[in-house]
Amino acid sequence: MSSASILYYPSIEFASYEWVKSSLLLWDYVYRIVPENYETHDSPAVRRLCLRITYASSLRLQISMPIMPAKSTLFCLRCLAYG
Repeated sequence: MSSASILYYPSIEFASYEWVKSSLLLWDYVYRIVPENYETHDSPAVRRLCLRITYASSLRLQISMPIMPAKSTLFCLRCLAYG
């Protein structure tokens, strides 16, 4: 059985704890892209959810990395590997 995942976009902040919890009923993983030095403003409930389970997590984008086609290909492969 394959796993299904979604990318929360275009916002960095999850809409609410209820949204994340409801999304996990439909998809196996919920990801968002977060710049490496950005502090998310999640509610305590969302923070606990992200810390306790790996199904809702942040993909940290390293701004210091040069953007190249190879990096985007690597990112896509990583997403596929994790669901």
